[in-house]
Parts: sequence; structure tokens; C-alpha cells
Amino acid sequence: MAATESLASSRMIAEDQREIDALYQWMLRTIQHESRDEADAIEREIKPNARMSAMQRMEVYFDDYIARFRGILREDFSAVTHALGRPAMNELIDAYVRAEPSRHPNINFYGSTFPDFLRETKIDVPHRAFLVELAQLQGIITSKFLLHDDAALPADALQSVAPEQWENCVLTPRPSLSLHRFAYPVNAYLRAVDREEDVEIPEAESEARLQIFRDDKLKVWRVELNPTRFDLLSRLQSGTPLGIALMECVEASDMPADEFMSSMQSWFADWSSDGIFSALEVR
Repeated sequence: MAATESLASSRMIAEDQREIDALYQWMLRTIQHESRDEADAIEREIKPNARMSAMQRMEVYFDDYIARFRGILREDFSAVTHALGRPAMNELIDAYVRAEPSRHPNINFYGSTFPDFLRETKIDVPHRAFLVELAQLQGIITSKFLLHDDAALPADALQSVAPEQWENCVLTPRPSLSLHRFAYPVNAYLRAVDREEDVEIPEAESEARLQIFRDDKLKVWRVELNPTRFDLLSRLQSGTPLGIALMECVEASDMPADEFMSSMQSWFADWSSDGIFSALEVR
């Protein structure tokens, strides 16, 4: 008898859970799509009170849901918001939320596809090409806070490598390091917005090469690189041994060899100080 009652109780609990899950999924779909046309279902599932009808109570959820994402995305893409203005940014966010409902339990990942949406949306977006790149830059910065990172090499690690071993020395960058090329001066614009300076949206392209990384204090840094410095770090990031990377850069660069070697010492001093490498191997 006890076993039978226990089994019946388990079945009732499972059935109740299925009903709760179904109600939760309906509630989520209704809020995500602001399904006001489901008035009958809303009246059935949401009870009115003395002050508000069932639909009015549901409107609270509609408004709070959108408001939550507006706040998050305006912060994550603060420079895009600055460029467009809050009303236009809110319009884009509202459309994005309807087109791309949140599917990840961590809300920090939600804006990862916003730059793609900005590029493809039918909404008229002034300066679209520039703003897409600006959104990409801010999305990259946000992603750095979510990455697992390896410990940095000691700042003097390279000094332990004998000059004759440099040719076969392979440096492994930390996972948080990334290199990016932009057609527009998006870093300069973002820097001006961060400093609350007056800044105009650039009308013309002006290529920017960026090194972006996170330090041990969880601060994200952006460093603009000249073409040769960017090229060298790109080769090292791909696993090219140091000696080969240096030789190939000298051949590809317009910089005189003596100037390159002098600059290279300064670059490595910066990279060591910044702690962008996690491992060093002499093969």
C-alpha cells in the first residue's frame, strides 16, 4: 500500500511539474513576443486584481522584459548609443530582442550577435558601416571579461633565452589576447566617448589595427599598432618561431632594418610588461 501511494504521489508531482514547465514556457513566449493577441490565454492564466486587469498585469512583464535588455545593451554598446542617440538605440534594441530572444542562462552573452543584427536589420541605420565596426569593438571588449585566461609569463622570461635560441623560440599568447583590423577609426571614437569628449562620427575610412587584451586585474586594454608591429605579433600569435617571424617581418615591412630592430626591442619590452604571453618554448 505504501509503495502504491508513493508511486501515485510521484506521478502527481511529475504531472504538476509538467504543467508548471508548460506554463513557464507559455509565459516566456508570450513575454518575448509581446503576444497581446493571446488575450483569452492571458485572461485564463493571469488573474486580475483590484487595480489592474489581467492584460494590464501582463503589460508590466512586457515592459520590464524590454527595459532590462535596453539597459544591458545600452551599457554594453555605450558608444553606439552615443552615436545614435537613446531613442534610435532603443528602437534597435527592441527589434533585436524580438528577433533574437535570449537563450543563454548568462545574460552577459546576450549582445554577442548584436553587431550582426545591426549590419543586417531592415531598420534604417545612419553610418551603418562605422556603427557595425564600433559595435564589434565593444562586443570584443565585453567578451574579454567572460574568457578563461592563463597566467602571464614573468616579465623577464625572454631575457633567459640565449640569442642563438631566439630563432627557434615559440611564444604562446594568453587566450585573452586578440588582434583586429578595422576600416574605421572606431578605437579613437570609443576613447573619446569614454572620456566624455565631443566627437563626430567619421565620414571616411581610416584603418585601425588593435591589440586587445585583459590584464591580471581584469582590466581590458586596447593598443593601436602600426602595420609592422601588428604583422609581427600576428605571426607570433599563429605560432611562427620568433626568428622566422622577425625575418619575414623585415622582408615585408617598409621600415629600414636598423629601425625595425630598434623598434622591436621596445615592442617586446611593452609585450613583456603587459603580460600578453603565457608560455615560451625553445624547439
